[in-house]
Amino acid sequence: MVSKVGKSSHSPLNFWLKPITPLFDLIYPKQCAVCSVELSKNDDLICYFCENDLAKTHFENYSEPTPLDQLFWGRIKIERTYAPYYFEKEGAVQKLLHQLKYGHKPKLGIKLGELIVKNAQPKLFQGIDAIFPVPIHYRKEFQRGYNQSRALSKGISLHTGIPIDERFLIKQKHTKSQTKRNKPDQDGNKASYLLFHPNRVFHMCHFRCSTHFAHVDLLRTPGTQQVLAAQTI
Repeated sequence: MVSKVGKSSHSPLNFWLKPITPLFDLIYPKQCAVCSVELSKNDDLICYFCENDLAKTHFENYSEPTPLDQLFWGRIKIERTYAPYYFEKEGAVQKLLHQLKYGHKPKLGIKLGELIVKNAQPKLFQGIDAIFPVPIHYRKEFQRGYNQSRALSKGISLHTGIPIDERFLIKQKHTKSQTKRNKPDQDGNKASYLLFHPNRVFHMCHFRCSTHFAHVDLLRTPGTQQVLAAQTI
């Protein structure tokens, strides 16, 4: 499935909900996903102070290879990598990711995708033809209600115009969280990825020769999940 995300503010539902939205905000005020304070009208999901308190990598300012680039050296050929924030235990980023993965807040993923575009250099997205969200197993997606990597991809697509492509890659095996595995265990997960459908292999071969794509994942563990997904493609 190739999808291009666009904004729509003219649906009948939005028309009827708009007059009563202030009432809902009064009864159930919107709260920051990090500190839980009530959000101002100018804030969206994350308050101004928490957004500025996120541990930024500043990789967009590096003129030399970043530590994230080096993580993939000798493992797979890539052109660019980027991560806007560091993951710190008990930090704001950890709270956001926990809310996204287990708090049923797909809009938070879209917001984080927006922040990726906001922080990155425009050249990061130049020449990219499609975004491939790293998939999760259908059981896990049923439990959570969505794929958090897809939500992240939607935020990126919304602000860059790059379409999302989910035709080829699926998670074949239901596995435990990658963050709780060591590197050898993660390397053993290679069999959990495959091309989506046998009759799409020909299309995939043509796609690889003519397309630059971006893999989007929520969290860089030791990088193994991203490597396996890219190797499969």
